[in-house]
Amino acid sequence: MPSFEFRVPPSGGGLEFRLQAAVGNSALRLNFFQQSTLVMKHLIFWLCLLCCATGTVFQPSLSFAQAKPPAATPAEKPLLTIEGNGIKPVTLTAASLAGFKRQTVKVSDHGTPAEFEGVLLYDILKQAGAPLGESFRGKNAAVFVAIEAMDGYRTVFALPELDPMFTDRTIIMADKRDGKSLSEKEGPLRIVVPDEKRAARWVRQVTKIRILNLTAL
Repeated sequence: MPSFEFRVPPSGGGLEFRLQAAVGNSALRLNFFQQSTLVMKHLIFWLCLLCCATGTVFQPSLSFAQAKPPAATPAEKPLLTIEGNGIKPVTLTAASLAGFKRQTVKVSDHGTPAEFEGVLLYDILKQAGAPLGESFRGKNAAVFVAIEAMDGYRTVFALPELDPMFTDRTIIMADKRDGKSLSEKEGPLRIVVPDEKRAARWVRQVTKIRILNLTAL
């Protein structure tokens, strides 16, 4: 009994036709790739005549497989989501973070000297549309930032703690430590606050930033 299969090949652009049949004592296997569906229709017509002439039972089976989209590269995988009151959600990847100005800070992490590299948290918030600079007034003076980690840990910052118009502090979203990507335990992203005595706000495995307004809660 012949079997027929049609499928869209992964590369797209046409139909692939496969035939397996037994004609007499011989096994027949054919494999075609054709861009034109008209040609395929003619092919099926002649194969039907062949089956009738040889007394072979014709029972086709059709299946279509859609090509899978290519997997995202590590640089394209989402790392950080930014959302909040009056903020259009933004998703950043390693590739998009690479487009920011880079910053390096030298700190002591629980007594161990370390050099972290990353992006100013201020720059990330600015791109997301947070009310910084002259916009931080009126109702916007009640806006704060919540940092969330993969394990549910959370902490908050007031916008003036991050804004160069209010402070000389350098708070970064780090993705490298001592020249290497952060370990799975730390990263891929973590907050580094160089001038704080305790590291309670040095959030590891950061996944989300929420820009919230107390007047809207």
